[in-house]
Amino acid sequence: MDLDEEIAQFGRKDEQEDIPNEFIPHRRVEYFQKLIFHLKQLIGNCKFSIERGYDEKLIASYSERIDAVEEVSDGIATTFTNDVTKEEELRINEGHFKKCFKVLQEIKDDLNFPVNRAGLIFRQGDELDLDAVMRSIEDGGF
Repeated sequence: MDLDEEIAQFGRKDEQEDIPNEFIPHRRVEYFQKLIFHLKQLIGNCKFSIERGYDEKLIASYSERIDAVEEVSDGIATTFTNDVTKEEELRINEGHFKKCFKVLQEIKDDLNFPVNRAGLIFRQGDELDLDAVMRSIEDGGF
């Protein structure tokens, strides 16, 4: 999702990526949509492990907010046709895009907390002993 976020914002993953300027708006829209998809996918994949109560309500509110953004996402860009050349140009509505994108960024950032409390990011309980992990790797297993 970090890559989705970066390309949705800038149209490329780094300055070295050679993308013609006319394709940048298309990539931004595509990766904005991918960010929505991946947020929904992550929530779907984690629901089984989320504790009932506060975190369950929090996840439900994230889903509702994502759905709300998705409902208005067709307003983030508009296609214009040049009457003379008949070429189409996709223009980002930056104000609307930024509002929608900010909501998705907040959800992406905040989603880590309930997912971690469910033990899906870092193991709960046992403290990680890096020396033991290194010894295990050196001995050929983990």
